[in-house]
Parts: sequence; structure tokens; C-alpha cells
Amino acid sequence: MEPFKFKNFIVRHERCAMKVGTDGVLLGAWAQLPETGRILDIGTGSGLIALMVAQRSKGCHVVGIDIDAGAVAQATENAASSPFAARISIQMQDVLEYSPDEPFECIVCNPPFFTESVLPPDASRALSRSAGLLPLDQLVGKVRSLLADEGVFSLIVPAVLMKDIVSMCLACGLRLSRRMYVRTVQGKNPKRVMLTFTPSAVGMVEEEEIVLTEKVTQCGRQERSKAYAELTADFYL
Repeated sequence: MEPFKFKNFIVRHERCAMKVGTDGVLLGAWAQLPETGRILDIGTGSGLIALMVAQRSKGCHVVGIDIDAGAVAQATENAASSPFAARISIQMQDVLEYSPDEPFECIVCNPPFFTESVLPPDASRALSRSAGLLPLDQLVGKVRSLLADEGVFSLIVPAVLMKDIVSMCLACGLRLSRRMYVRTVQGKNPKRVMLTFTPSAVGMVEEEEIVLTEKVTQCGRQERSKAYAELTADFYL
């Protein structure tokens, strides 16, 4: 499998269950980041998001954790070969058993158990199906314990699960502050939604929407929309 080449780094992903994909790129480009401090990438996989946030937030140290040995080895190699090697640490770690010495200013997560192949049509069945890998309520509760009081938590999930996740986060003391709906093409229902939560009080929720493609070429290929191209301009070649 060919590596995925970005402007400032290369991601090899042949040993990872979660390959480089649109979800990870979207979250890595959109997530709200601090200027300084520590960032945790839960389920780092190939290290894609860890690399993206390291590029965006030059004053932060990024920790990527995963339970898969192959992914940890590959993410470690990807980080080591990047310009941000000194600011990225990759660890083989179950997030539910993770106990760092200090909280994180930012946590990001592209949950690996959310794939179209296992998503039933309704949210309750989707939640129960995903629970065998990592129960959402446990993940959210753990995120709250790992997050600094003024920190932010961002993730990308199927739009069908948004209400459930917002409710779970609220129950754990995490309040929604930003939301971006992701449509593949104009006119279709959102396929994904990116959410940002914080333990601190928030005012109005910042609402956004992005359409990924806007026109079809003569060859039948859909081109990235202007908004998607702008969001990812620092990464895609």
C-alpha cells in the first residue's frame, strides 16, 4: 500500500486497521487547539491526527495512544520521520486504563468503531453495536477525567449519533461549544458531524456546515469544494 503524502509529512498506514481517510483529515484540520500545553489523540491509528495537530499547534506536545501494536509501531515511525518528531509521543495504551500525571489542554478522537459497515439505521442500535469495542459512556467519562478544566474535546462521529453523544457529554459535565455538519454533496443529509465540548461554561454554540464536493469533472470525478479545500489547504498536496 502506497503511503499518503501530505505537504509536510508522510503517513504510512498498511499496518493499521484505520487507514488514512476523510474523517481523520477533517478532524485534524478543524479541531480547536490550544497555543501551548498538551494534546491527547485517542485511538491514534497511523498517527494522522497527531501529526496534523502537531503541525497546527507548534507550542504543544502531542500524545497519541492506541491499543493496537501494529498501529502504535507505524504511528511511531510516522512521527519519527516528520518535522514534529520532538513534540509527538506514541504509546500503546488502553484509554480506559490511562492515568497520566497531569490533564490535557486538548483531546481529539476519531472513534475507530464508527464505520458505515456496522452502523444500523437507528442510533440506539448503533450505540449498542459499538459498545462491544469501546462503550461511548465510558469513553466520554474518561475524557472528562483526562481533560483540564479549561480544556477542549473534539471528535467526529456519524450524524445519527450526535444527540446521544451530546447527552452523554452533558451528563459528564462537558458542554457543547462548536458543531460542524459534514455533507458529502449539497442537498444530502449530513453524513458526519464534528463536535467540540468543554467543561467550562459556554454561550451560544458555534454552528458550521461544510459540503465536501461541489462539482463533477468531465471524467466523472467529484472535486473538493472551495470550503473543503480551504480547510485542508495546509495539508493536502
